[in-house]
Formats: sequence, C-alpha cells, structure tokens
Amino acid sequence: MNLRNTVFLIVFFPSLFFSQSKHHKFIRQSYLQGNTDYIGKGNLGIESIFIFENDFNNPDTYFAPNNDFTYGINNNFEILLGLNSYYNKTTGWGVPPIDFGIKYNIYEEDSKIPQIDIIGNIQTENIGSKKLSVSKTLPMFSLYATKNFSKKFHSVFDTGLQWIDISPHPSFMMDLYSEYQISPKQNINFEINDFSTDQKFWNLILGFGTAREVSKNFSLEFNGGYYLKSTNQNYYFSFGFNKIFTHSEKKQL
Repeated sequence: MNLRNTVFLIVFFPSLFFSQSKHHKFIRQSYLQGNTDYIGKGNLGIESIFIFENDFNNPDTYFAPNNDFTYGINNNFEILLGLNSYYNKTTGWGVPPIDFGIKYNIYEEDSKIPQIDIIGNIQTENIGSKKLSVSKTLPMFSLYATKNFSKKFHSVFDTGLQWIDISPHPSFMMDLYSEYQISPKQNINFEINDFSTDQKFWNLILGFGTAREVSKNFSLEFNGGYYLKSTNQNYYFSFGFNKIFTHSEKKQL
C-alpha cells in the first residue's frame, strides 16, 4: 500500500460513538472519521476498530486496532485523538502519525434545517513510527448535515478537504450515509463515498454495516465496503467495539 492510501486509511476509517445525550444513539459515520452525535460534557468515548483491506497489487493491510478517543468539553464541542497501529508484509508493524481534532455543533436540527457540524483534524509530522511518517503536518476539514426523517431513519451528507503528503493540492471527499434502526438495540446502514485527488477523480466506494448495543454505553459494529473504480484497492471490512465512560461510571472507580 502506498503512502497516499496509508494516509487515506488513517484519517477516514470508521468512527462510532453511541451517545446518551441530545441525539439518536445510532447516529454515526461508518467510513469517514466523524460522527454527528455528542457524548456529553465530561464524558470519554473510546473506540477500537480492527480493519482488513484487500488490495489488487499490494499486500493485504491491517489496522489492529484503529483507536479513536473523544472527550466532551460540553454538549456541543468535543476534542478528538486518533492512535492507530498498522501492518502489512512490506512495512511490518508501525504506528501511523497520531491525529488530533475537534468537533463542533453549529446548528441543531429543526423542521426545515438539518443539524450542521464541523470536524477538523491534523496529522502530526513527527509523532509515530519513522517508516510511516509524513513530511509535514496535514490538515482535514469536513462539514456535516444530518437530517432525521423519522425516529428510526436518518441520513448524513458530508463534504470536505484533506491534504495528503504526496501532493500540494487538497483532496476532496464527499459521503452520503443512511441508517435505519431495525430494533431499539440494532441498526443497519448503507453509504456511498467518494475520495478524489488531483491524480484521480471519482474514487467511489460502497459501504454497508450494522451496529449492536450490547449494554448501556457499550456497543459492537461490523462494516464492509467495495471500491467501484480503484485499480489498486479491492474491498475492506472491519469489526470493532465502543465504550463511553460517563460521570457516574467514573465515580464508581
């Protein structure tokens, strides 16, 4: 897997946080690193996703795991941290550049206007394994619009820019994600995602998945996807878990 694909995977693989705060607990993004739910002031979210990707012309790639941490500053603002491990036969094991970010709610949904959120991340230049390092700090910015059509069904549209290490020009990503809650504890989801660079326009990916709430503030998920136009990347799948530590849980420790 080349550096472009490595950076792409680091920033954009699944992120899931089942919130007990102001939105439906199943609002999430399965492929982009972002979600439109909030875990609440003072709460800590920890997610670990194990990812496998099959490529046509490169060794299979593993993230084992991909770890995302979220801390709620208040009910509309969160800070983010990504700490991952990476492996394929060519590079061996390594820690990709650690990424830091923020998420902020601009507008809460009403009958006419969807919920609007922004997410910004940076990949660090020097924090991580030398063999997976990037030559400069790389930013990413996304704008999310979430619309609940019923208590069981919602969609998220997001678009943004990411800077990658091999090009001075930003890459463009766009995603349309829909989710249906088939029971109080389980959902299914579907999405179509695009990641375009100045070298290649329209890199379309179809994604699907399901998530299950096992107990209060603890959940499991499975996701898979297929690259429609890539000559290198074939398909991926992932399995992971999520835990939210609330104020009450912390007091019991």
